[in-house]
Amino acid sequence: MAHMRRSALSGVILALLGLVTDASSAQPSKCSSLKVKAAGAAVSQLLTCEGKAVAKHVPVDASCEPKSTAAFDAAFAKADKRADCLTAASAGTVWAGVDRFVSDVASAVNGNGAGPSVCDSRKLRAAGGNANDQAKCTLKAVRKGRSVDTKCLMKAERKFASSVSKAEARSDCSGSAQTPALEAVVDAFISDLLAALTSTSTTTTLAASTTTTTFPPCSCCTGAPRLVFTTRPPDVGSGTCATSDGTITGTVQDDSGTALCNLRSGGLYFGGAGVGIPLPAAVPDTGTYITKLVDCDSTTGLFDFAPTTDADTGTNRNCTAAGVANPEYPTRPGCLFGAPLPIPNPDSIATSTCNINRVTTSASGSGNCSDGSYALLDLPLGSDIYLTGDLLDGSAADRPDVAGIQPCPICTPGGTCGSGTCCKGGPRHDLDCVPGTSALGAAYPTSHDCPPPGAGGNASPFVGTLPIPYAVTTGSSSKVAADLSAQGFVFCGFCGQAFAPTFQGPPAHPCAADSECTTAPFTKCRQRTSGAFGQGPARTISEMGSRAGICLNSGAPYAATLVSVFCIPPTYNSTVDASADLPGPGAVSLPGQAQFMP
Repeated sequence: MAHMRRSALSGVILALLGLVTDASSAQPSKCSSLKVKAAGAAVSQLLTCEGKAVAKHVPVDASCEPKSTAAFDAAFAKADKRADCLTAASAGTVWAGVDRFVSDVASAVNGNGAGPSVCDSRKLRAAGGNANDQAKCTLKAVRKGRSVDTKCLMKAERKFASSVSKAEARSDCSGSAQTPALEAVVDAFISDLLAALTSTSTTTTLAASTTTTTFPPCSCCTGAPRLVFTTRPPDVGSGTCATSDGTITGTVQDDSGTALCNLRSGGLYFGGAGVGIPLPAAVPDTGTYITKLVDCDSTTGLFDFAPTTDADTGTNRNCTAAGVANPEYPTRPGCLFGAPLPIPNPDSIATSTCNINRVTTSASGSGNCSDGSYALLDLPLGSDIYLTGDLLDGSAADRPDVAGIQPCPICTPGGTCGSGTCCKGGPRHDLDCVPGTSALGAAYPTSHDCPPPGAGGNASPFVGTLPIPYAVTTGSSSKVAADLSAQGFVFCGFCGQAFAPTFQGPPAHPCAADSECTTAPFTKCRQRTSGAFGQGPARTISEMGSRAGICLNSGAPYAATLVSVFCIPPTYNSTVDASADLPGPGAVSLPGQAQFMP
């Protein structure tokens, strides 16, 4: 067995030598060496996270991939600024190979999902470490256009074999004698990585290995390409800041970097330290948003977003353009963004609101088909606020008594409508409807078939429209608070009075300093209450998204998370502003699926 392993290793080294020699015959490349380093570090980090999860038999830390992705993207961006890059292989293309490699190793070591297993954990880490060590061995060769150091490669292989052997001495292994198979996967990955970054070919195989990782070109440049994002159910757990249940996608931190609040997947957060509504509000699922892809680059996978209209998609409920007519809300144009959003307040039921979000500026931004990333999708919204309290409190025939708080009408089975699924509450009470969400709690499911009272008009309970500068990304989004003369820990400044929660407008006047506030008596830059989301000494708010991590052009749906941290102006309704503590910061994460439509 030892002789067979040495033969395989010799073949791998020869292959790597050939790849590096071919690349160096053109020119040395620090750019490519930096990219090799980034890929090696990424697989090591990701397999370490996999190992930690397997050791405890728990899900992989949701923050692991976004952190690795951010570091990887930053390293590629830095490398691409150099003039000596040998290929046009994009970060998305290489990351897709990284993702497949991690998946292949995880399946080989712990494909049955058994655990907890310290053995499997150690083998996962060893495979990631070996890939990283081999990447390091090639750095000097690629950077200086020289042959790879065979002693370095052999040292890395011996270290890996020893680590796997020690791990397999335990009794909790899912498999045994896996060194040769795992070596083949690692060696193929390194070989293909070098081919992608040091040669003109973007797809290679390694004859010495039985398994290969490829870096295929990825293009979404079809006749009329579109990208569809559909939200999945939120996972907010208890939602309590100090706990870590649910899926954590972000944090609020103080000056020392201590987490004051863990932000959850599918949660909407708003207001400062004085917010009087339990957070987070659950974001409706099954919302679908469709954008066109324009200025598409078939080599890099890059594209720009453009809006769709109701004529493009067949409905005003999944398009992304401003100005589209809404028959449900006649005087309020703009494609509808998700189902009606209820924000119940059990601490003050009368201040519960129903919110209708619609597009007020057509979609723009950019992304990459190679990895399903949204660099930025800029989609400013208008949030129409209806101060409804509990609509279904049993006080009238069109307000039947339903357990819990329902600020928006709901769409549920029961009633006398023809389909048997009827609106409860609102102007279409007891008429047919189709649920626009899952049953996410007492306030759901909602539907635009069941608009709130006063929909489309300016009479009560409508109180106003909040302009929301909504811009989502699969990367990271954050804000840092400033200490201003009238107030510390200010994330979102608006011109207001020094000692009263009264602000200039409408429209509101955003600011970063008092010098921008020149209209008396609104001469101080501040938010209603300092801090964020019930936390006073908050210095940073950060949300971390996640991209699909794979080429989208298959047309299959891939998991992704869009995030945004933004500012919310006052509504100028004293009841709403007091309970929601506005103006102030906002944050949201949208778990979902991204799907390419050719």
